Amino acid sequence: MFVLFPIYLMLIYLSLNMESFIFLWLLMELNSLIFMFMIMMELNKLMNLNSLILMFIYQMMTASFLFIFLFLIMNYNNNMMTYMIYILLFIKLGLSPFHKWYKFTLMNLPWNMCFMISTIYKIMPFIFFYKLMLENNEFLINMSLISIFLSSFKALMTKNIKMIFTYSSIIHINFMIIMMMININYMLIYFMFYTCLIFFFCYFMLKFQINYNFDLFTLGNNIYKIMIFLNIMSMMGMPPSLMFMIKYLIYSYLINNYSLLLSMLMMMMNIFMMIFYLLMSLPLMININLNCNFYLKTNKLLNKKEKLCFYLNLIFIFMSPMMLMLI
Repeated sequence: MFVLFPIYLMLIYLSLNMESFIFLWLLMELNSLIFMFMIMMELNKLMNLNSLILMFIYQMMTASFLFIFLFLIMNYNNNMMTYMIYILLFIKLGLSPFHKWYKFTLMNLPWNMCFMISTIYKIMPFIFFYKLMLENNEFLINMSLISIFLSSFKALMTKNIKMIFTYSSIIHINFMIIMMMININYMLIYFMFYTCLIFFFCYFMLKFQINYNFDLFTLGNNIYKIMIFLNIMSMMGMPPSLMFMIKYLIYSYLINNYSLLLSMLMMMMNIFMMIFYLLMSLPLMININLNCNFYLKTNKLLNKKEKLCFYLNLIFIFMSPMMLMLI
């Protein structure tokens, strides 16, 4: 895995300056193959091969159709061809309602690979979206809203942490796509902070082998409960966290450029997302006893990575308005 990862990052760097869609498609598919090899090297024989085969089939079918439509768009440059490419990129990203392979794969991956496929793997399709994006993107916004709507409701009907993580990832990716249409710099900031939050979340889930909501009851240490709770509050976009401030920009853009109804729908779906995050964090709020020695215990019991997680989450929550003003 460590041998292939620098190659993977190099291909992402090359794609940033690539103007040809055909060469960009080629780099994206090479990245997909390298990522699948990384999964195989990481998991060896322990993985359920059905999920990897399903991922391979979806990626190869999407790549084939994407190649065809890229040639068609060169000769018949119209919006319909662009919309078809948008749909294919949604399939490649694993966004609702085309998320079957993504959900099935994440359920069979360890938490460290869940982090990879939810963040770094998404970069190349994002670059493709950005280079292809039209001036009028109502179709893309409507697709993102439908995806957020479906994922929000499905997340409420499960108690599996990985399943909740999957739908949460889908929702955040859709917010990033909408943010990309508003301001690419804000989208990059969103992606950067989201990556940090997901890294710490996956780190704790892997460390304590947490797979279901009731597994969080087994956390006996109050410090870890507080850290995971802060991480979840940042991910859900609770005011005044940085995620909330960035989503506020999305709502303002939709109100000014589209309609109040669309913005209200997104707010309602964001409330649904907050509900399933709160249900997930409910076990963490039970039997937490803080005393005057909490800060001393935090310094003694946590390693450097965990201390970084603790203080960064505090920054994301309480310093976000100031940070947004400096952007």
